[in-house]
Amino acid sequence: MRTKAEIKKSLNELEKTADAELRALGDKAKQAMQQMQGQQVPPEQAQQMQAQFQEQQQAIIAKYEPQIKALGEEVSIDAVMQLLRDERTRGFVIEIETDSTVSDGRYGREVQPGRVPVGIQHGFAGGCGSGTGRSCRG
Repeated sequence: MRTKAEIKKSLNELEKTADAELRALGDKAKQAMQQMQGQQVPPEQAQQMQAQFQEQQQAIIAKYEPQIKALGEEVSIDAVMQLLRDERTRGFVIEIETDSTVSDGRYGREVQPGRVPVGIQHGFAGGCGSGTGRSCRG
């Protein structure tokens, strides 16, 4: 994971690169317009050139937009550490679900959910403090 500063630096570099490409395309379009000022250009050709410029502009934006979006959504190590240190979130419990069948350890049998193995039932039924006189000490 990267730090917030590293992500910001990468984002700035990517934005500068995209901006430079867009400026170069704009300069190229200006030069083409200046060259054509002295000439009689049919309206269809002017519209075609404008559409081509817009397509190139959209291609540059489409090229960089997913990368910029991904960097903007990237979680930094700083944010993770802040979340872990936050006192408000420490009180929450993470519950982990497991398989619903549990082996009783004997003969490879599985215990169905809601059923208690026989050995455990006897321990509860006739065990500690049930009036049988058995001691709960191991």
